[in-house]
Amino acid sequence: MDVLIIVDVGEFENYKGTISPNNLGTETVTLESFCKATPTINELSFSLDSNTYTGNPNGIGNVTAKANIFGLGTIAVYYEGTDGTDYTKSTTAPTGIGTYTVTVNITEGWGYLAENKIELGEYSIIKKMPVVANLNFDLLSNIYNGSPNGIGEVTAKESIEGLGTITIYYEGIDGTVYTKSTTAPTAAGKYSVTVDISEGSLYHAVLGMALGTYTIEALPDDSLDMGLIIGITAGVVAIIGAGILCVVLIKKKKA
Repeated sequence: MDVLIIVDVGEFENYKGTISPNNLGTETVTLESFCKATPTINELSFSLDSNTYTGNPNGIGNVTAKANIFGLGTIAVYYEGTDGTDYTKSTTAPTGIGTYTVTVNITEGWGYLAENKIELGEYSIIKKMPVVANLNFDLLSNIYNGSPNGIGEVTAKESIEGLGTITIYYEGIDGTVYTKSTTAPTAAGKYSVTVDISEGSLYHAVLGMALGTYTIEALPDDSLDMGLIIGITAGVVAIIGAGILCVVLIKKKKA
C-alpha cells in the first residue's frame, strides 16, 4: 500500500513519501522533494558599498546564502553598466569608474529551485581623492633675487594617472604680508603653499591642499645689493650690479 505522508525535516518542509511493504514484512520509507522554495534576495548576504578605483577588477565580493539558509544552489554574480556606464553584462567584475546593476543567477539546490536575474541593486566604482603623496614638488628655500621666486612646478608622480590640472597658491605667514595668489612671491619671508586640483578622469577635484611652508631667505648683511650706487668721486661712478663692480669714467669738456 502507498500512503502519502507529510514530514518535518527541520528547516525544510513540504516533503512527501511513500510506505511500501517488502518481502520481509517491514516497511520502507522513500522521501522525495515535494515543493522546493524559490530563492529571493531575502535569502542572500551581500554588500553594495561603493569601492574606489584601483585599476583592477573591483566587484562587490562574495554573495552567499544567509546563515540560516540551507540547500541553495550555486550563485553567479553579474555586472552590467547603467546610468551611462558602458559595460556589457558579465560575471567579470568591472574595473572602470561608473555605476553597475548587479544581478545573480542561482542554480537549483536540494532546498531551493533555480532562479535567474535576481536584482541586488546598483554598485559604483568611484574616483579617488588626491593626496599630497600623489605629487612631486620641492619646498627648499630660495634666496631673494629681486624677481618672483617660487617653488617651481608641482606635478603628478609618474605612477599617477588621471589627475586634474594643478594650480599653485602662495600666501604670506608668520608676519609676511602677501595675499593669496598664484603669482610667486618676490620678497624675503615665509609663505604657505597650497594647490587646487581640478577633477580628472580618475581623481576628484580638491581645493586648498596644503603642501607646506616655503621660505625666501634675505640676502646676508655683507652682500652686495643689485644696482646700489656706492660713490661718486672725482668724476668716477662706482656701481655694483649682480655682484660685479663697474667703474665708469666721466670726462669733462674743457671750457
